[in-house]
Amino acid sequence: MESPVGEVTGTSDKLPVEEQLKMIREMLPDATKIGILYTTSEANSVSAIEEYKSLVKKYDFELVEKESQQRQMYPLRQMIC
Repeated sequence: MESPVGEVTGTSDKLPVEEQLKMIREMLPDATKIGILYTTSEANSVSAIEEYKSLVKKYDFELVEKESQQRQMYPLRQMIC
């Protein structure tokens, strides 16, 4: 296989999880819980929730997670009830 020629570009949809937690803590200093809705059918959602789990204690939060196995997320009201 030949080596690529020229510049290589790409994109990422990785969430800035730690930056989000830091911002939430700064904006809501009395918050004790944060909730995350995610779908288990998408690998990036599963990896993001794992990162949240590993960092929430650092920012003194309790993580409340709600998962969906559907590709299409249900309306929020149905998800949290």
